[in-house]
Order: sequence, then C-alpha cells, then structure tokens
Amino acid sequence: MARPTRQADRVTIREHRIPSADSKPYIAVEGPDGALVVLRERRVQRSAARSRPAGTFTEFALPTKNATPIGIALGGDGNLWFAEKAADKIGRLTPRGDIAEFALAPGRRPPTA
Repeated sequence: MARPTRQADRVTIREHRIPSADSKPYIAVEGPDGALVVLRERRVQRSAARSRPAGTFTEFALPTKNATPIGIALGGDGNLWFAEKAADKIGRLTPRGDIAEFALAPGRRPPTA
C-alpha cells in the first residue's frame, strides 16, 4: 500500500505492507485522525484496515460476511461511511474502530457509483 505525502512541490510515497497475505486493497480514504483507511477484499471476509503513518495496521472485520463494501467517505460527523453492496446496508466506522451496519429499506440498493 502506498501512502503519498506532500511537502511544498514535492510528493513522497511510502509503501506499507498489509499484514494479511490474501488481502486485496481496492479503495482508500484519509480518516479524521490522518490515518489511511482501506477497504479490502479477502477470500472469506471483507474488511477495513487502518494504517498509521508509522506503517502499523489495525484490521476491522465487517459484521456481515461477503458484504462487498464499496465507496468510503469521511462524514461531517467524523465517522467513515461506506456502502455494503451485497448486504444492502450502509456501514459506519468510528475513529475508535467500532463498526455499525444499517439496513436499507426492502428493495433498496446502495449506490454503485
């Protein structure tokens, strides 16, 4: 995983090794604390991982297996929000690492932009 930083007109990219060998990171966003949060797809469980600037990772398993999280954004409330395409839910990851899922109304699907 690469993490770019910018100083004046210079960009530095630091790579961090993700601890799970079968991890497939596919989308990332900077969290409210400056940590890089990544959605990942693994063989059995989809998850999120948070990387600190020092390169340490914290992994968060989603409560619903095979939820297929897509899209992630920092909300005005300081939490990270993501859609769970296969589970028809919206997920919330707090700065403390707590994950909550909210079911969509029957027949509704999360956006797939």
